[in-house]
Amino acid sequence: MQTEPAHEVLTPATSRSEPEAPTCGPPPFDVLQAWSRVANVQALVADWLVRRGATLRSATVDGQGPTRDLVASLDGDDVHVEVTGWPADGARTHPTTIAGDWFSGAEQAAAQRRRAHPRARIVIALPDTRRYRSLTEQRATSLAGAGAEVWFVDPAGSVHAR
Repeated sequence: MQTEPAHEVLTPATSRSEPEAPTCGPPPFDVLQAWSRVANVQALVADWLVRRGATLRSATVDGQGPTRDLVASLDGDDVHVEVTGWPADGARTHPTTIAGDWFSGAEQAAAQRRRAHPRARIVIALPDTRRYRSLTEQRATSLAGAGAEVWFVDPAGSVHAR
């Protein structure tokens, strides 16, 4: 039995192999923003899912809110991903405080998705920062209770599970 690598390095690809009949294309990577902003974390996760053979069914791409989501079919499973990013510098509130609020919002959304889709894989995708890793550890029991996985995206574009 072959094992899969722990993660796959992703870059904002200009060409990608699309599934035969996608219902939605991957959201774009915004080169004018930092890799850790929500739009770019979402684009990297979507690209990773497509590379693994997933069919993207929906992806929120509008709005400037702290979370976006993806819904995909992967290996016969429905995968619902709540994506958040790192807050912009210069906000009135310190970014680590905002990140805590955004994490809580993603955690609540994941719990709601679990209730609405009990058989789906529920995922929270985050930029790989010390603050988000700390929050994930602090809330491990709550995340396990919601049956939510956590995926981290690092600056090189690797997507890996907690």
